[in-house]
Amino acid sequence: KPVKSLENAIQLASQAIASHSAGNDNETGMGATCACAWVIENRLYTAYVGDSRIYLVRGKHIQRLTVDHTWVQEAFEKGIITAEQMRDHPNVHVIRRHLGGIKLPEVDFRLRIDNEESDEESERNQGFHLEPGDVILLCSDGLTDLVWDDEMLKIIRSKKDMKAAAETLVNLANERGGHDNITVVLLATPRLDETARKKPKILDWLLGDE
Repeated sequence: KPVKSLENAIQLASQAIASHSAGNDNETGMGATCACAWVIENRLYTAYVGDSRIYLVRGKHIQRLTVDHTWVQEAFEKGIITAEQMRDHPNVHVIRRHLGGIKLPEVDFRLRIDNEESDEESERNQGFHLEPGDVILLCSDGLTDLVWDDEMLKIIRSKKDMKAAAETLVNLANERGGHDNITVVLLATPRLDETARKKPKILDWLLGDE
């Protein structure tokens, strides 16, 4: 199954990070977050650990599909803090899950199409059908700390070229301080007029900035 393959890949990556960290004194405690999206015949499968995110851009809307594994997310869900307090909270970068630890990380398969969904409903969304023109955005918190969701939507929809959209997103984050790794991956499903002219394929662009 796709989700099992994604889980195995993430846990193998975690073991590799832990092994490298243990063998290098200068890199003790190394860790990473991870967000994976796998498209098979226009069906989307996701898996993630940490606070890197996956978004769906469809039409004039953007939907975050992932749930951050952070202190502030847990506090929000328990009613301790409000949504407005999350972004600037002192614990905003305290993550609850990561790759590279002694134990294998718990991989999350919630694919949240609706913010009101239960965890069980979100997990059943695996294999979500993508429509022509949909765009999948994967990104690190270096982007989401500095660029708002509605800004990401506007930039992605204003660019016909995924490379240009990725560059614009990274540049905007850098202009606002660029205090962390900024990684952006864009996956675009061809529009109907494009599929009529050529063989359908997933168009992607990866851009990172340390």
